[in-house]
Amino acid sequence: MIKWLVIAIISLIVLGALGYNIRDTVNQPSVRDNLQYGKEVTLNVWNNFLKGPTEFLWGIIAKYIVDPILQILQQKVQKLGEKKVSARSTGAFFLSQQGIPYVYSA
Repeated sequence: MIKWLVIAIISLIVLGALGYNIRDTVNQPSVRDNLQYGKEVTLNVWNNFLKGPTEFLWGIIAKYIVDPILQILQQKVQKLGEKKVSARSTGAFFLSQQGIPYVYSA
């Protein structure tokens, strides 16, 4: 993710150095029309074809991979003498003996 952000920023800098104005290009009606069409197609494909299978697969991944990993992390932390504060599917939150919160993310 960060790699793509850096590539995008460098690309914008290079285009600006070459005298290319992206704002003028994006504000052209034909470009806006094409971007809007691309957005509509993408949303249509996601909502009608990809969303259901993706949510189904994520449910399986969460049940058989993420949850067991969180349980293993909780057991390891409890063996270290710390108590659990709460757990969510995105990570496990713990409180150290000194009262300092920290996160294990899966």
